[in-house]
Amino acid sequence: MIEGDARATQRTGTALSDSGFSATLLNLAPYLLTLATVVTVVLYIVPASVLRSDERASWWSDWANYTAPLAGLLVAAVVGVVAAWLNRDQAAPDRVQPRSYGELCERWSALDARVEKICPSANLEGLGGDAATPPVGSVATAPGSAAAPETEAMDTTAAPATDPTTPGPDPGLALGREIACAEARVHRDYIATELGLVPGSNERGPRTTGTRWVLGTGFVDAWTRLHAAEAALFLVAPVELVIGAALHDEMRLKGSPIQNADDQLHKLRWAVHVLGGTGYLTPASQPPAIGAEDRTPAALTQARVALRGVRLAIEEFRDARRDALVRARNNLTWTGMVTGILAYALLGTAILVEAPSEAVVTALVFYLVGAVVGLFGQLGINAHSTGETEDDFGLSQARLLYSPMLSGLAAVGGVVTTTMLYATLNGPILTAPADIPVVATATTGATATTPSPTGLAGFVTPIATGATLPAATASAGAGTASPAGRASPTASATARATATATVTPTATGNLPRTATGTATAVPASGATAPGPTGTPDETTPALEIPALRDIFDLNQDRFGLVLAAIFGLTPGLLIDRLQGQANRYKSDLQRTNAQ
Repeated sequence: MIEGDARATQRTGTALSDSGFSATLLNLAPYLLTLATVVTVVLYIVPASVLRSDERASWWSDWANYTAPLAGLLVAAVVGVVAAWLNRDQAAPDRVQPRSYGELCERWSALDARVEKICPSANLEGLGGDAATPPVGSVATAPGSAAAPETEAMDTTAAPATDPTTPGPDPGLALGREIACAEARVHRDYIATELGLVPGSNERGPRTTGTRWVLGTGFVDAWTRLHAAEAALFLVAPVELVIGAALHDEMRLKGSPIQNADDQLHKLRWAVHVLGGTGYLTPASQPPAIGAEDRTPAALTQARVALRGVRLAIEEFRDARRDALVRARNNLTWTGMVTGILAYALLGTAILVEAPSEAVVTALVFYLVGAVVGLFGQLGINAHSTGETEDDFGLSQARLLYSPMLSGLAAVGGVVTTTMLYATLNGPILTAPADIPVVATATTGATATTPSPTGLAGFVTPIATGATLPAATASAGAGTASPAGRASPTASATARATATATVTPTATGNLPRTATGTATAVPASGATAPGPTGTPDETTPALEIPALRDIFDLNQDRFGLVLAAIFGLTPGLLIDRLQGQANRYKSDLQRTNAQ
């Protein structure tokens, strides 16, 4: 016991060196990413007019694209360091997962009491040198008990064997008891050090802190060691406690998803039958009668070992499910954190290249729409969640923190890709003024008049009334007239004599371009003219990918809000699948409880 306390003291000193600063900083990562983003966006879109001095406004206009990202990173770093240092004790197990910490403390207290009574010292004083000797106070040693005659028959220390051929007591049985007690003490002391508990006392010691508690791996390790210590006591505990624990395990095995559960049940019932607990088994599950050879000290020890194996099989199954929950939570945490860092790098790059502030605001609007929709989607996932009586080691909290961020990023990416893809395949989806096809009428000896309709600024540059277009060279038959471009329409005609053409653009929509007389206008897109008959010819505008400046403009891309809401639900599909796996893990934990 003294050696165990010394080891615990040594471990405590080592554990206290981990102040929990890095663990707390890791726990604050999603909040710091959000803070850096908000500061960067606000500083970049703030108008220069808020700076009263003209000199400051000029300086800010020149350096805002560099200052905003650096200021966001600096503010997040300072706040993170200060908050992590002031709250470094938040990385302690009782602060990270209070529920799991309380359950561990309760189970540890019961384990500590049993170890103190059953294994009082390293030489197992009071337990007897032979493993066949029942512990003091057991049913087998009670006066007048039904098992007393069997105990007397099994007491190999009372009458040494006189026949040299008769095997004596197995020295390995006593050694196994010593090993079991040593194993239980080691696990107990380790858990006490980690949780800040003192063996054999109700006092509390210093708690350990570290990243393992924030990530949840420390809780899985503590549960695994606790279960190993409880199973080790099966070899030395009074037979009444062993039978009671075995009956509890029988209820946990019935209907459980554990592989080979039927085989484990068979072993458990046979071991209980050997130890004398047949009367507590249901009549349909009672094993056949046993003989005297099944009552030997070695047989009794084997029964205890079998029950220990059954307990370990159950607890290993449960610990594996806990570990799966922790790994799922950590995978979501790391994925969300790396995605957030890359998203901030993308935002910083856009600001460094001096993206318009209006485009940044529009991207922020798309992000918020997707984040809100994704957050509402979590309500549906939580409504179908099962196994709420089992702890998920922070998986629900991680899902709540990172799913809005993933939904917002999916919304922005969905708006960009959908708008570009639709424009490539079916034409523009934006609502900005598009190119107005020109209706051209070409006549010999005419002059060009091009009125400037409202809304064509930047697309059509009118030609002054009365301007004469260049003459064309004559050829046989019909002629063609092709506008030189979208900004300044011109025409050329091919006829037997020199001629001029009149091109009259209209703003009534996608009207065909027509020609009368000896020349027909040919659209710039390359459509062929019908000939000199003047038959109308419909034209198809060129399919172009819209610029990012136009996509991130709410005046043109109002439909982007709808796309953002739709794509904000897409990460919920992956998170829903993750939640389905977590529900199965928690269901397995519930089904291996005694119900």
